[in-house]
Amino acid sequence: MKPTDEQTKELWEWCGCQIVEIRETSHLNSKLKIVFPDGITFFVDSLLQLVDLNNLFQYAVLKLDMPVMLSTFNGETEVILPSYFPDAEDLMSEPLSVTDKDPALALFWAIYKVLSQQLFLKLFSFFPMIGFFPAVSHKF
Repeated sequence: MKPTDEQTKELWEWCGCQIVEIRETSHLNSKLKIVFPDGITFFVDSLLQLVDLNNLFQYAVLKLDMPVMLSTFNGETEVILPSYFPDAEDLMSEPLSVTDKDPALALFWAIYKVLSQQLFLKLFSFFPMIGFFPAVSHKF
């Protein structure tokens, strides 16, 4: 399954990329300008065009800062990430595994799942925790 424009934008922004919508008809009619953290700039019609193994390893896996294992069997690539979340070690007891025919998409979805989990943890970190719900007092 291919990610949406919003999902690819979320991942690249998490990597520190700047994304600018181009309104002029320049740069071979590209719609977007993306500047990676190291200054490399691309002009593309869709952020999905930049979802390849080179870019994902150079920017997303580097930012992820955890081991990544890829294996291919019968035309499917499996990406495995260890069960490691620095802020909540007990969330996953098994490694995260994602499979896709496209190795870049398998890696994208594995990283995106970790990113989504990290954002979830940040969102709820300010609540007094009882499970993942804010404490509520009731008068009986």
